[in-house]
Amino acid sequence: MPSKNRDLIKESVFKMALRYGMEKQAERLKLLVDDLDELKLHPNEIDKLLKIATQNNRFFPTLADILQPLQKSKEIEQEAEVDNAWDWFLANAFNPYKKLPDWAYTIKRHLGWSRIESCLSKNIPFVEKEFRELYKRKSDGLLHVHGDDRNWEKIGHTWALLPQGQFNDEEECLELI
Repeated sequence: MPSKNRDLIKESVFKMALRYGMEKQAERLKLLVDDLDELKLHPNEIDKLLKIATQNNRFFPTLADILQPLQKSKEIEQEAEVDNAWDWFLANAFNPYKKLPDWAYTIKRHLGWSRIESCLSKNIPFVEKEFRELYKRKSDGLLHVHGDDRNWEKIGHTWALLPQGQFNDEEECLELI
């Protein structure tokens, strides 16, 4: 079922077709309008993408040509997310007594606990490269995220890693720490 924005998209595609002298290829234009309508983008955004495609292509652009700027912006956003995750990981995961969120725990586990906790500064670029690959796999759903199954206990406002076993009360826990 065509969306209510279809007429606006159709108008933008027709303007682009006029610029290329392709207004008589109705079937190709109809397919392009259908494909753009299925993307559920705002018509103004589609209009901008069509103008960029017109500026960057000598011949009538394909759907991939039209969507290329959109793909680049997604890649930039994804790279920024990986950068932020690396900054967080670098600040927190090298501490053996810090409770990590599940994603960071999983990546640290894949990188190797002792390798991370005893990492020399000269080796950090190698760890970062592997981290980025693992984080992208996690984002793509290719890396199974495990929960931290170690014995963490919240004491006051902080988390503490406790030895295995049961304790009768909080005072007994504090004595061991």
